Amino acid sequence: MRKILFILLLSILIAPSIVGEIQTNKYGHPFINIYKPNTFYNTVQYWAVAQDARGVMYFANIAGIAEYDGHEWREILIGHGYGGSEFVAADERGVIYVGSYNDFGYLAPDKTGKLGFRSLRSLLPRTVKIPSINNPILFEGDNVYFCADTTLFVYNKVNQTTKVLITGVAIRALPMVACLLVPLSTDFAR
Repeated sequence: MRKILFILLLSILIAPSIVGEIQTNKYGHPFINIYKPNTFYNTVQYWAVAQDARGVMYFANIAGIAEYDGHEWREILIGHGYGGSEFVAADERGVIYVGSYNDFGYLAPDKTGKLGFRSLRSLLPRTVKIPSINNPILFEGDNVYFCADTTLFVYNKVNQTTKVLITGVAIRALPMVACLLVPLSTDFAR
């Protein structure tokens, strides 16, 4: 009985120190890295973050997208090399979709394997004006919804088609639930 009591007491005393060593550094502080803006493309404004299937993190910012694999930062330019992104979101397979200034699309590798932005604007008629995608990107089945202030675009991943679903109304997205449509009025025009 004393042997069992001794082992129980010893395990109670040793267990917290083992767990504590795993979660903190030698000074008792958790392992946290603080990155200054000059570490990753001199921008301090980040609007959204997503993680792909490999665990790589993507940060939407005014310069484009900052990719972080746990060791290195990399910049991904959006569109024609100008403008940043406002939203990034990952679908169930970990594909990263991007909503940006006057463009939207997804990240995919090029011929050399380097991940880059693939615009979906070419799937729309040239007459369609693409406003800034400044609301969360939503997913439903095979569809990806890109919400702007007054236009809702839908991209079908299976058919690889993009179309304007709704235009001329004020759209406000409820994160990860649905888009709430409000008739455009003079109040919204101001």
